[in-house]
Amino acid sequence: MFKFVKIACNVASPLGSEENQILPLLRGWFGENAGAPGTNYHVAFTRTETGWTVATPLRVVQASPDTGESDEPETQDLPGFVEAPAAKDKFTRLVPVYSLEAAAGLWGPESSPEEIGWAAAPGTTIKPGIFIARVRGHSMEPTIQDGSWNLFRPCPAGSRNGRIVLVQFNSMGDLENGGRFTVKRYHSAKTVADDAWQHDRIELLPLNPDYEPIPVAFHEGPEMVVVGERVSSID
Repeated sequence: MFKFVKIACNVASPLGSEENQILPLLRGWFGENAGAPGTNYHVAFTRTETGWTVATPLRVVQASPDTGESDEPETQDLPGFVEAPAAKDKFTRLVPVYSLEAAAGLWGPESSPEEIGWAAAPGTTIKPGIFIARVRGHSMEPTIQDGSWNLFRPCPAGSRNGRIVLVQFNSMGDLENGGRFTVKRYHSAKTVADDAWQHDRIELLPLNPDYEPIPVAFHEGPEMVVVGERVSSID
């Protein structure tokens, strides 16, 4: 039995059971590397009169040293990029670079994806938690160009309202690029009563007027992780 949430399937359970077995299922199809950076796995769902069925896996796309083809973003245009710097340069002269394409589902309060390399962050005070990632899509243009490298830091304490943030969805995604990560301006409306407050709604706002805001329903809030605040683009 499969359960869908907007653009993704996040639950796969045997009939008569409510235990989510999606990870063992994927690893049974694709092996222990399922979900590892540099891999991309595909299955096909078909709708029938009795419901949805899943076909056998269609294909596996992995980084290939022989062909040079990889799902990792190209880093040739990132100034000062180094795959394996000296330990003394980490978080002193260089900050980690992450692939958002490979990191889906891996970011959390106690964990972060494996870096694909390290690069310089000119003009920035380097502290733990700061990182670089490539932003895909046109919804934040002209401020953030499609394919540009951007510097992020942990979101400071206090209100996120009005900040441009990198968000990870665990049960939904950005319809612009179909991914679980999006960069948008954070907007929230609150109700204050009796010295307490609660969110009425959260919206993730594009800067490009050709794109629609992403509303985040109350029950979807716990499934959304604000990974960091955008600092600047890397030229």
